[in-house]
Amino acid sequence: VDMDDICAKGPIRNPKNLPHMMPDKELFAAAMDAFEISNDDHVIVYGKEGAVFTARTWFLFQQCGHDQSKLHLMQGSMEEWIERG
Repeated sequence: VDMDDICAKGPIRNPKNLPHMMPDKELFAAAMDAFEISNDDHVIVYGKEGAVFTARTWFLFQQCGHDQSKLHLMQGSMEEWIERG
């Protein structure tokens, strides 16, 4: 999921047209429904090496009400975890 694809856009949700704005809960929920991600799913947020929005993605899930016992932030990149086995 590219969080930039679901950021708040348009004159109503983002009147100053600022980049990377957090979507409201309804927009986030609609996007998660489209990806078939529910609050019952265990979500592990990770990024590629050098990704700058990984922690923000975790924060977005948290702020939009995802069950925190099923939400985790992976330290390091997916490539590092695969390399280490």
